[in-house]
Amino acid sequence: SRNSYYVLVVSKSRRRAAGPSTRRHCRCRHGDMMTLLRQNNESVMKEDKHHHGCCCTTRRCHPGKAAAIRRRLLHTSFRWWHAIFIFSAISLFICLLQIFLPPPFGILQPSEQIAQQPFSDGCAEGVEYCICPRETVCAEDWMSMILLILARCSAFFDYPLYMMMFLTKAHNINDALRRTILREWVEFSDLHDIHAIFGIVVGIETMSHSFFHLLRWGLNANIQLLWQSRTGISGLIACTVTPLIVWPMALPFLKRRITFELRKFL
Repeated sequence: SRNSYYVLVVSKSRRRAAGPSTRRHCRCRHGDMMTLLRQNNESVMKEDKHHHGCCCTTRRCHPGKAAAIRRRLLHTSFRWWHAIFIFSAISLFICLLQIFLPPPFGILQPSEQIAQQPFSDGCAEGVEYCICPRETVCAEDWMSMILLILARCSAFFDYPLYMMMFLTKAHNINDALRRTILREWVEFSDLHDIHAIFGIVVGIETMSHSFFHLLRWGLNANIQLLWQSRTGISGLIACTVTPLIVWPMALPFLKRRITFELRKFL
């Protein structure tokens, strides 16, 4: 965006020692302590002596080097969006409560109640309490319950990330919020990188969620649920489409070989 330019400020002593030609080309000498300031004064970020050899001016900044510095700072320092994972942890905790609490707060039931379901004969292997609210989420033994817990926890952990991924691309909303007091805490110029990071996490956990469900169905000889239930069909579509969306955007060797237009289409 227009506000994403960077200004390189070098300490006065270093600037005098650098000479006019160095200032003209905006090159940082090794060991220079520099400060990256956004032109709109939204944030102040410091770079140490190891990050040298960059060129950052409002007009002559090399876009690749400026983006590399921003990504490095995005990954190495505490950022505001790290707090989103707190909501993911809360969602994960709610998922565990739902699994281990009895109705009406949870789905853990005694074997006698499970046996009343038309698609179950009750808990197996001497288990007194198990999970079976519906046919696609029926876990009657310990192994099935462990796989179900892993599958559901991976989905619940991602729910806040789903919402943030949509919000990061809601440009009109972000443009309006950028003019509010939220700019004091939220770095709106990070939204694209946040979208990319959360997309990778969601892509990995979507595949793991599908894997644990398929493994549970296979072990229980219920693999036909993959094409005979709405849950299985929708999950199969998500499992097929997700790699087409995430991999071309996240894997460097695919990004180099696939045009942006094709990746955007996928």
